[in-house]
Amino acid sequence: DLAVICVGGPGPGGPLAETSDERWQRELDDHLGVAFRGVRRALAEMLPRGRGHVLVTTSVESKLPRAGATPYVAAQHGIAGLVKSVAHEVGPDGVLVNALVCGTVDGDGDGAGDATALARIERGAIKRANTPEDVAAAALAVASPSLRSVTGTLFPVHGGTVPY
Repeated sequence: DLAVICVGGPGPGGPLAETSDERWQRELDDHLGVAFRGVRRALAEMLPRGRGHVLVTTSVESKLPRAGATPYVAAQHGIAGLVKSVAHEVGPDGVLVNALVCGTVDGDGDGAGDATALARIERGAIKRANTPEDVAAAALAVASPSLRSVTGTLFPVHGGTVPY
């Protein structure tokens, strides 16, 4: 009883003052909207059973925003709030809801070769991008049946990029 909702990487950046309403809405829908619809669908299956674990991926930018990506950053912060709020809503019904706060992942479309991704990697403690296997291992650990009371939590899977 595990649902993993993966949201994509950022769209084109640029100053907020030049961001169209359409771009703003597209970024929110492509990220926060996908998370919302995925969580809602998972809950439809899990709540009647009284058990389950919903795991949503979000970006390190939910904790460490950057200039020029405001619509994306706002969506990532929204995902963090969604996870925390829904965890309180459905926890009494036996459903756990958490998030993985991911840094750069090789092959995730963020482009481990672009300047933002390279700076993020250099800032981190491990000085490398995550692999998909790193993220999968974290997901399995977070979704472990032995963590029955852990919910509403944002788990760092970013190689020490965010100093918190």
